Amino acid sequence: MANSSTSRRRASDGRDSRTARKSAEIKRKVSENLSDAREEAKDDLDDMVRAARDDVHDMASAAGDYAKGQKAQATEQIGGIAEAIERAATELASEGRDVAERYARDLTTGLNHLSRSAQSPSVDRAMNNVSRFGREHPIAFLGLAALSGFAISRFASASAQRLQRSSSGHEKDDGR
Repeated sequence: MANSSTSRRRASDGRDSRTARKSAEIKRKVSENLSDAREEAKDDLDDMVRAARDDVHDMASAAGDYAKGQKAQATEQIGGIAEAIERAATELASEGRDVAERYARDLTTGLNHLSRSAQSPSVDRAMNNVSRFGREHPIAFLGLAALSGFAISRFASASAQRLQRSSSGHEKDDGR
């Protein structure tokens, strides 16, 4: 009987030993898989961070390009307004309306200064120049604000009328 008990113990010890080896192997594989998963997750996260950085950089670049374009367009429009006011000042002078002519010339001088200031390479610097212009030339600044408001309202009104005509199907070509 001692033999059978010893055999069972050996068989049991053998099974325990195999189970322990299998358990150790499973733990090792789980540890390797977990380590691999951690590395893969870290690599994926690094890729996502890099992609997000690239996207932010691209968006900032596009926003900067847009701002530069808007700044150039505004500078051009301010220059055009200054030229129109200069022509009006000349006409006022020819009519002998000296006070109005002086205000128109002051406005033109201020607008030309604003146009040059707005050409600054930095959008922030351009905004600071516009603020400084407003403090140094308040009449010209208010005049520009009034003219801008008038131009925007005319544009909005014309756009609304065009939209209304096109949506009703009665848009006419009046040569404009």
